[in-house]
Amino acid sequence: MSYENLVPTIECEKILRERDRRLVFGNNCTREWEGEISKAGEQITIYVEGNPTIYVLETDGTYTANGNDANGTAMSGNIAGKGKDVVQNGLPNAESVPLGEILVQVKKIAFYNVEVGDIDQRLASKKDLMGNIRRGIAKQLAKQEDLAIAKTIFGFTRCKIPASVYNSGTTVLVSGTAGENQLNILDFIDLVVEQFNNNDVPDGEKIVCEASPKFWRILKAALRSVDTDNSAILRHRKCPVYNDVYLFKTNNAKFDGHEYVGFRTLSAVAFFDPFTKMVPYQKEKGFSDCLKGFQIFDCAIIKEKEVMWTEPKWN
Repeated sequence: MSYENLVPTIECEKILRERDRRLVFGNNCTREWEGEISKAGEQITIYVEGNPTIYVLETDGTYTANGNDANGTAMSGNIAGKGKDVVQNGLPNAESVPLGEILVQVKKIAFYNVEVGDIDQRLASKKDLMGNIRRGIAKQLAKQEDLAIAKTIFGFTRCKIPASVYNSGTTVLVSGTAGENQLNILDFIDLVVEQFNNNDVPDGEKIVCEASPKFWRILKAALRSVDTDNSAILRHRKCPVYNDVYLFKTNNAKFDGHEYVGFRTLSAVAFFDPFTKMVPYQKEKGFSDCLKGFQIFDCAIIKEKEVMWTEPKWN
C-alpha cells in the first residue's frame, strides 16, 4: 500500500472546506439542523423559531394581545392596573415560546471514484499534487449540490413570482429605459423587494439573488447607468448590492434549457450534509492508488413566503 500517510477524516474535512468556498446556493442556505445519520433515507430535524405573544397596553388600563394564553383563552381586554401596578402586577405570566420542528428525509448521495497514482507521494509533494485532486472533487461536489438546491427552489411552483408582479411570458427585462412590454431590471428587483415587505420581511434583512450570467450582464449595464457605489465591486466581479439585495452569478441557475432568477432570505432554505466518507484503495489491475467516497446531502424550503423565483425573458 502507498497510502499509509492518508487520514481519510482529515482529507474529507479539507475537501468540504474547499467545496464550501465554491458553493453559491449552498452558502446562502441555513445549515442549522440536528441529527446523525449514516445512510440515505434517515431523518434530520430543522428547528424554526416560534412567535411570542406581544401585549399592547391601552390608555384605559387594559392590554390586548395577538393570540391566546397557554390554556387557549383569548388574551385581549385583561385589566392591567394603573401606574406602577402595570409593571409590578399587571403583566401576563411568562410564556414558553415553542420551536417549530420540521423532519426531513436526507435522500441524495454524491459519490466519486478517482485514480490518484501514489497517494503518499502526492501528499509529500511540494507542488500540492494532492491539493489538485481535492480541488477537483470539491468543485464537482459544489456543482452537483448547488444544482440540486436550484432544482428544488425553481421546481417549487408556489414560490413563483405572480404574473401580477412580473409576467415572464410577456415582459422583457432590460437595462435601460423600458418600452412596451419591457421592465427595467432594477425596477424588477424593487418589485420583488416590495413583495418581500408585504410578506413581513423587513428592510435590512438580507435577501440574496442567484441568477445566470445573462442576468448579471444586464444588471451590470443597469448599475453602470445609475449613480451607485457598485463600480469597484463590478470591476472585481464581486457581489453587488442593490436595494439590500445581494446578487450572485452562477451557472447553476440555468439547466434543462431554462434560465431562472431566484430571491430568498438566508433562513428560507435549508442545506444539510450530515455524513461524508472516504476510502483509499489500490486498483485491482495495475499499481495506482484510488480514492472513493460519498456524501449524503439534501435540501428543503422551510419558509416558502421568503422564497421567490421566475424564469425571465431578456433583452
